[in-house]
Amino acid sequence: MPFESRDSDRSDLRAVAWRPRGVTVRTCLVAGFGALGTSLLGSVVMILLNGSFWQAVPYITAIAGVAILSVTGVIWALREMLAPMDELERALKFYRENGLDETRPDEDDRGDLVYLVDGLVSDARAEIHQVRNAADTDPLTGLLNRRGFDRCRGKGTSGSIIFLDIDDFKTVNDALGHDVGDLVLSATADLLRSVLRQGELVARFGGEEFVVFLPGMDLETAEQIAERIRASAEFTLSTELGRVTLSAGVAEQTAGQSFAEALNRADDALYTAKRSGRNRVRVYDPASTTMHSRYSATAAE
Repeated sequence: MPFESRDSDRSDLRAVAWRPRGVTVRTCLVAGFGALGTSLLGSVVMILLNGSFWQAVPYITAIAGVAILSVTGVIWALREMLAPMDELERALKFYRENGLDETRPDEDDRGDLVYLVDGLVSDARAEIHQVRNAADTDPLTGLLNRRGFDRCRGKGTSGSIIFLDIDDFKTVNDALGHDVGDLVLSATADLLRSVLRQGELVARFGGEEFVVFLPGMDLETAEQIAERIRASAEFTLSTELGRVTLSAGVAEQTAGQSFAEALNRADDALYTAKRSGRNRVRVYDPASTTMHSRYSATAAE
């Protein structure tokens, strides 16, 4: 958005055809007008002391007129000296109310000052954005981390959760090294990004664990997506040790249920998938699983 909202405030400034640039020039103008006014005042005093008042009236009138112009000039010059700060105040107020303005207002030192401040504000916003992204992102995979996941998910949003774990990942790390393990993690993250749609969240929760949140999705559809992810991993991911497979647990966050509780149910279903032989998807079933509650409400709400 350009500086249009400040045009009316600055219309009086634009009415001035010529604007002195630089503090030195403006200071000289103030001093000049001040000296002129002082000289004229001294002339009036000398006339009054050396002659008749009535004879001096025409001279006094003329000098008074010039003195008024001199004072007006001093006021104008002072106003021009303070104009950059006034413009800066308006620009900062505009930024607070409407956001950053990247349009340069005027090709003078006032415009230069506002333009530079806008640039500083823009740089500060970019730095804040980078810091926030760094704090919310897993540096290895580029996925959200736990903090970013909780922030982006939002409170009170229902849906389904898929808890994923890379099978035998410790074996890959121990046998092939952490560099290969990092490649497997990055490839898994790429696979998850390719399968999921916009608005569906995926995060690396630490180690070889990943969590997917599907807003507004029912349990049956979430299970189908989890199976698609599992099959895609088995088909596309591999190392020198063989295929890389995933196990997944699925649970639904229903109305009145906390996200932490749903997350623990998905984690419990994942544990069941691991015990059942790995490389499979299991949906939370309270009759066949035992809640072990790794995630607290304070961390996930």
